[in-house]
Amino acid sequence: MKKRYCIIFCILFFPVFFACKTDIKQEPVKKDGMVYGITKGAFRHNWWNYYERGVSFADGRLWPQAEADFREAVSLWDTDERRARTYGMHFIDYFPHRELGTALFYQDRFEEAAKELEKSLSFVKTAKAELYLDRARKAYIEQKRLDKTPPGITIEYPGKNAVLNDFKIIVKGRASDDTFVKEVLVNNKAFQIDLSGQVIDFKQEISLSPGKNDIMLEARDLTGKITKTTHTIMCDRAGPILNIDDILHSSGSEYILKGYAYDDSQIRNITVNKKIISENPGSEVLIDYSFQLASNEKIEITALDAAGNQTRAVLSPPKNQPEISAYKNKESYYASLVSDALYYAGMDKNQAEQRGRAIAAPPPVKSRYCESLGEYYALITGINEYEQWPVLKTAVNDAMGMKDVLVRRYGFKEENVVLRINEQADWNTMLNDLRQMAGRLTECDNLLIYFAGHGKVDPLTNGGSWIPVNGSLNNATTWVSNSAITEIFSSEGVIGKNIVIIADSCYSGTLLREGSTTVSDTEEDYQTRLLELGSKKSRQIITSGGNEPVADSGMDNHSIFAYYLLRSLEENQRPIIDIENLMLSYVWKYVTEKGGQRPNIGRLKTPMDDYGQFVLALGGILPEGLEIPSFSRMRRTHETPVSSNYSDYIDKNPPKIEVKKWIPKKTVFQDKAYLEGKAEDETGIQILLLTGIIS
Repeated sequence: MKKRYCIIFCILFFPVFFACKTDIKQEPVKKDGMVYGITKGAFRHNWWNYYERGVSFADGRLWPQAEADFREAVSLWDTDERRARTYGMHFIDYFPHRELGTALFYQDRFEEAAKELEKSLSFVKTAKAELYLDRARKAYIEQKRLDKTPPGITIEYPGKNAVLNDFKIIVKGRASDDTFVKEVLVNNKAFQIDLSGQVIDFKQEISLSPGKNDIMLEARDLTGKITKTTHTIMCDRAGPILNIDDILHSSGSEYILKGYAYDDSQIRNITVNKKIISENPGSEVLIDYSFQLASNEKIEITALDAAGNQTRAVLSPPKNQPEISAYKNKESYYASLVSDALYYAGMDKNQAEQRGRAIAAPPPVKSRYCESLGEYYALITGINEYEQWPVLKTAVNDAMGMKDVLVRRYGFKEENVVLRINEQADWNTMLNDLRQMAGRLTECDNLLIYFAGHGKVDPLTNGGSWIPVNGSLNNATTWVSNSAITEIFSSEGVIGKNIVIIADSCYSGTLLREGSTTVSDTEEDYQTRLLELGSKKSRQIITSGGNEPVADSGMDNHSIFAYYLLRSLEENQRPIIDIENLMLSYVWKYVTEKGGQRPNIGRLKTPMDDYGQFVLALGGILPEGLEIPSFSRMRRTHETPVSSNYSDYIDKNPPKIEVKKWIPKKTVFQDKAYLEGKAEDETGIQILLLTGIIS
């Protein structure tokens, strides 16, 4: 009886169960000599089968078929994720909402596309989803004609007309737009926005120069509407001028202090022996103050301005000369022009001949600037065929292409370029190469390091690594860790001028520590400014992606990143170019749009990075008319041509020096002395010294 009921149950309900099983029958499609809508194995109506077939249809731009398969995949498994487990120990990257959103975008169904892409990003962040979400939003806004106003932009710090004494500040603000802010620029430098938003909070570091500073702000929404505004602040790093005219002994322990204080940024207060005697008096104040002074007590006077700069003097009672204390507030220099008199010396050609030495060249000084571009070195590694890791397609070709373009177009000497491919790049060799290349650099040398191969994140330390040819799959001690690389090139023992590390591997973004500093190639003095920055030390990092996998295949047997990097180096016609500008103005855009990955640029946090730039010159030489800035600045001070034949001159008189508006007996306390004057000699001024320093 029970057996009969079981049979009846199966007959009644099995059709119901099987009726719930969806079977989307889509045949493969031939297009342009290719077949789309196929899977590697048998199609068993699992979620991964629909996803794989949908990707195949999408490759052929067969969007309706792709949409149908992605929707079926979503109905069976709704979560976008990396390494989704299919069966057993098989894993795939599974992004059905992202791919469905892309398919809808190409069918002009922008609102639906945006919803699917937002859903994908709620599960996992990917550059491709962010890219297409921005495109879908923009297209929808334009389609519905929703955007009527440009973005709004406000500054939270610093306040308008603020007075600061910093060398650098972090500008903080907010840009907002109901149809999404896509770009924010502070002083023409873009703040990185991965995904557009209706409200974008931004922070950007800028440098300040003494005096008026205009902070230029620009915000752009998805449809291209722009708002520009200027925020003005003042930078004052000079302490107030503090003139002490007299200290009168009134009677007993009572004294009278007379003097004057002045500061462009307004004086905050004046103190005598830590007691405030004047508060917020304006830009200038006359000092006439009576006070008690104990036996052997000194007189301490301070003047503080609105920017926080302080001038401080410690004086003895009458008949003693002023003294200078060792006190320091901010890094500044305090000087009494009575106790430390300014010393001037002028030397003309006649005196130079009599002394028997050439004065035309200034004495050598320690400087961060070099006399030339310096030697260029490169360490280039590409690995396709690993002992344990999957074979790559393009890494070796990428490495060989990099060596070729550097030698052929940018003057790198063959003997200065080390190329390691496949079995040549084992763990021991890679580390030895890094150390040896770092150790051979002199103060004016440049080093470019390029790695193309597998990368991996150590699950224990969460730090990235480059995988050598003999690296183990699961043993992180056999990998070349990013921490080892940064330790070498952050060291103060590595004295090279410019070092850039370019990593085209998965998870290369873990090398980065902080953002970039670029020079806009639209600046009128771009080349001069670039040479100045190229003379400063730099430790830069460029990676093909963030902390995520990146594509191995791309175009012309190169990875997508290497293809556009090499192409930019090939097509560049500027006589000099900084590699960061090349990345931001060309490579970043194409790799992001076409490859769905986001290159990154940053710097190592080390005192050996002075925010310089890695500069490349066509042919490895400076174009005619350009000079290293240190020499051009020095030569501008020698306005009179110098003749090597001193006998051409009859010169018996030394140069004359005149300092304007100078009262020798006045006691002046301030952080800097600004002197105006002139030196003249009928045979020409060869060198001018101010307190022993070439001016």
